[in-house]
Amino acid sequence: MGLWILANLLTLFRAMMALALMWVGIMGKPVDLAVRLLILGWLSDLLDGPLARRSHRPASWLGQHDGWFDLSLSVGVTLYLIFSGRVLALWGWGFLGVMLAVWVLHSPELAWPLYATPCLMLYLQALQEAPGAAHVLLAYVGFTFVLRWKRLFRQYLPAFFRAVRGLWHSAK
Repeated sequence: MGLWILANLLTLFRAMMALALMWVGIMGKPVDLAVRLLILGWLSDLLDGPLARRSHRPASWLGQHDGWFDLSLSVGVTLYLIFSGRVLALWGWGFLGVMLAVWVLHSPELAWPLYATPCLMLYLQALQEAPGAAHVLLAYVGFTFVLRWKRLFRQYLPAFFRAVRGLWHSAK
C-alpha cells in the first residue's frame, strides 16, 4: 500500500475514532476506553503528515482538510463527555457550539485551546476513574511534545499568537 493512501486512511481513521468516542459515550462505556480511542486518534494524526510528505505526492483533499479531522476528534471527546454524563449537557453543547464558532468564524488556530479543553477534561476524569489510563495519556502527550517540540515552537505557537493578534486588531 502506498504511503499516500496510508496517510489518507490514517486521516479518515481519526474521524472514525471521533464517531467511536461518541458511541462509547452513548453506550456508557468506561473512561479508559475513551482514553484509548483518543490516543489511537492522536497517533493517527502523528503519523499521517510524515507519511504524506514522504510519498512526494500533492496533498489530497483529506490532507488539505486535516485540521477538520483534528477538530472531529475533539468533537468526539466532547460528545463522549456529554453522552456519558460526565459533563452537564447544557455546558457540553454550549462549549461545542463556541468551539465550532471560533473555528469557523475566526480561525482554527484560535480554536486550538478550545479543542484541547475536552481532552483535558477527559484526562481529569480518567485521573479519578482510571488512573492508569490517565498516566498513559499523559505519557503520550509528553512523548509527542518531545518528538514535536520544534514544530510546536516554530509553527503552532506563532500561528496561535498571529490569530490572537488578528482577533485583537479586529476588535479595535
